[in-house]
Amino acid sequence: MKNESQGFSLLGFRTNTWWKKILSILYLCVCALIALGSIFEEKFENITTKDFVIDKLYYIVFLLAMLSPYIFLSNTRFRDKIPLFNKHTKSASVVGMIIVIFVFALLCGVVDSLHSEEYKADMENHAYKKTVVTEATCETDGEIDCHCEYCGLYTTETIKATGHKMVQVSADEDKIVNKCEVCGEEKTEVLEKQSTTETTTIKSETNTQKPVTTTEPEEVITFEEIYTDYQRNELAADDKYKGNRYKITGTIQTVNDGGLNGLFGELSVTVIAYANGTQCFLWCTFDEETQRDALTKVSMGDTITFEGTCESWGNWHDCEIVE
Repeated sequence: MKNESQGFSLLGFRTNTWWKKILSILYLCVCALIALGSIFEEKFENITTKDFVIDKLYYIVFLLAMLSPYIFLSNTRFRDKIPLFNKHTKSASVVGMIIVIFVFALLCGVVDSLHSEEYKADMENHAYKKTVVTEATCETDGEIDCHCEYCGLYTTETIKATGHKMVQVSADEDKIVNKCEVCGEEKTEVLEKQSTTETTTIKSETNTQKPVTTTEPEEVITFEEIYTDYQRNELAADDKYKGNRYKITGTIQTVNDGGLNGLFGELSVTVIAYANGTQCFLWCTFDEETQRDALTKVSMGDTITFEGTCESWGNWHDCEIVE
């Protein structure tokens, strides 16, 4: 026996009850917002195209699951062709919807399992895109805004004050003046006066010494420069950097023991570094014999400085921790 009208009517509008209509409209608005959010969702740089497409497919399956009551319970010709639902009874409809929800839950799990291992790891550990809000100075801390590119979480990090980098700019018998290379602050160290005999002796020794010659400090190449050059022209950057060793500072993401690299006596480490506000994942190999002890003392999230041989901006080998 059928207890519902056979003419076309949308779920919530079948009995012409006002509060059911309002609930139905609000529910459909929520579904529309989810659909719009999935359409205009931004693709972040470190999410692969494959994972981005899987995300879109997951949204489609999830949205269909939310709309399933309207698909299977509205009075349509489609419903009359589906077992259980075509009976138009409450008990049959409840059993049918339980089966439908189970099938959609299973589909969501299958689609989500298609994601890459890197994506799954970042979903668990957060993959923050960091933006410097306040630069650190020699004496004051700075601040970074962190936005997780997977779950949308916002948080902040503190950049510790860098400290002064003092160099001597002048000196005489009474004082030594040091100046910070970064902020220009000067500090004067007053010297104790020496006796006349001691002063004469010092001057005599000074006059016999050869003039001290200074050399320009060796140019320091930063990771930001390497990354920028590779983005501009990979061939030119290979000629300039490949095979050379550089120091890089970054945050430990993973430390792996084993796999194919283990056959060659190497440990694989993933390090996050930043260039022009972009989060970059660096794949680094360390010699197991010489670097294992150092790597056992670090954890995910620790900041390290390592020196390695450049293969590309994201690939480094023969690495060793220096700080």
